Amino acid sequence: MPPSSKEKFPRDAEKTRARILEAALELFSNSAYDKVRSRDIAALASVDAALVNRYFGSKMGLFEAVLDRLACARPKLQSDDLESRLCEDFSRRLSGEELRHTSQAVRLMALSASSAEVAPMLQRRMMGEIGRLASLLGRSDRTAATALIAYTIGMHTLLHMLPEQERAALRPEILLEPIRSVFRTGEQDGRKDSDERDQCF
Repeated sequence: MPPSSKEKFPRDAEKTRARILEAALELFSNSAYDKVRSRDIAALASVDAALVNRYFGSKMGLFEAVLDRLACARPKLQSDDLESRLCEDFSRRLSGEELRHTSQAVRLMALSASSAEVAPMLQRRMMGEIGRLASLLGRSDRTAATALIAYTIGMHTLLHMLPEQERAALRPEILLEPIRSVFRTGEQDGRKDSDERDQCF
């Protein structure tokens, strides 16, 4: 008997899990969470629908695993040389595969942000990212971290909509200016705090 389309791959748990994750990323980045069905993910991955629950527990568990995968793909930032690392990472993501991958992550979060089921998870993760970046910036006020993330998300969304030749003509040093300005503001705040402390003595 010829194998069915869902049995065309040899059984390999890690490869099956990876195929399900890849299919879920594709569908969740093109449709809202509520509109994606587990059986659609299974069909795209060419696996039996029962395997989605076997490997991930539920559709929500799979969605969270996709978010984990996207988080692992991000660069690990440290407070040392943070400005140059952020600028380097941003520049690298302005074109080609990096732009496609980042835009896919942005679309996934934007499309599902209003889903009652996963919105709290997305909010927790975003607050965690803002807190992590604020800590790296050495600031208790999260405004700068929020602005950096908002600028990055907005710029990647816009760049994804531009034709390739338009993106290629953009001047990176100007696109990077809002990122650099956050660090200049931090330096000014630091000098102001220092001056105020000096006046107390």
